[in-house]
Order: sequence, then C-alpha cells, then structure tokens
Amino acid sequence: RLTGFEVVTVADLTERYGERPNSIAASRLHQFATKVLDAGAPVYVEGLSAAEGLLGLAEALVWERGRGAKASSVPLRSVLGPMEVPPQRPPLDALDRGAVVDLARDLLRAAESTGHLPSTLPGTGIGLGSALLLLAEAFTAKRSAPSAMVPRETLPWPAVAEAMAEPIGKMPGWPCHDPDMDVSRILRYCRLMSWTLAPAPMGE
Repeated sequence: RLTGFEVVTVADLTERYGERPNSIAASRLHQFATKVLDAGAPVYVEGLSAAEGLLGLAEALVWERGRGAKASSVPLRSVLGPMEVPPQRPPLDALDRGAVVDLARDLLRAAESTGHLPSTLPGTGIGLGSALLLLAEAFTAKRSAPSAMVPRETLPWPAVAEAMAEPIGKMPGWPCHDPDMDVSRILRYCRLMSWTLAPAPMGE
C-alpha cells in the first residue's frame, strides 16, 4: 500500500499548477539568493527555477541602479538552459558592484535575444554558476559591505543534474532501445536543461 499520495482531479491540478505568475516578489528573490549563497552553487526553490531566479536577480540589480531604489517585484522571465557546459573555474579578478550590474544587464540582453541562458556571462570567462553566486552576493550585500567581489568556482548546473546519470544510463537496457545506444548527449542536454527545473508550488 502506498502512503503520502493525495488523489485529486485534473481540474484541481490545472487550478494548482496550470498558471505561472508573471512576477517574482523581492522577498522571494531574497530567499532564493540566500539559498544560493548557503549552497555555494546553483539551486532552485519551490516554484522558481535556477534560471528564473538568476534572471530575477539580474533584473533586480539593473532596476535598482536605474531607479535608485529596490524593486518590490521583478518580471518572471522563463528561458531555456544553456547549450554549452558552463565552465566551473572562473577568472579570479575582483569586480566592483558596478561591473557586476553591467554583467547582469548583458545577461538579460543575451537571454532575451536567444531564448537561452548563455553558458558564460557575455564577454567574460565567468560560467553561469559563478555568475549566479556573484549576482546573489550583490543582491544581498548591504551598502556598507566591501564593494569588490571575486567570482567563485562552482557547479555548472543545479546538483539535481548529477542524479540524472543513473536513470538515463539505464535507457539502453529498455526493450525498445538499442542496447549499444550512446546516451551521453541525452545526459548532457538534460543536465543543461536542469537550470529550468523547479518543484511545482504546493497547494494550500
């Protein structure tokens, strides 16, 4: 007997999960940024993917510089993951807050023009995971905090991506597949698209 399952109708599921919000509250972004910094790696929170959180932080930083005040919310932008594996080890040159906000602006432009996250911040060797840490640090930093930030080495995707290897590796054993099939590309793109995964929000 299975426990912990709730039987619901299709109408219930549609009402609960069928629509996405069109904005992210500042408090939600702060929760996301704090979790990123605690983990030292890309993460997601309930109902918010790592990609959406990253672009939300970028939007908030650009908004604050342009208007001189923090935004109460920012648009939720949904994009696809990167097409290339982001580098884990970034250049170690320190960046001031202004440079980080410039990179946030360039990230938004790149994502908007392609529909994908770039694997590195445009014009730099800073991989997507390191970029997320930079933006989270800039977003949560107090004005009295040191202005220089050094990019940190981190994972190229959320940790959940590592758990994909075992089930995908079993695919050649399925009766409908060639037992000699190469699943390396499938695994690679699934890991890259893990930037767009997040648990659905729980119902009340």
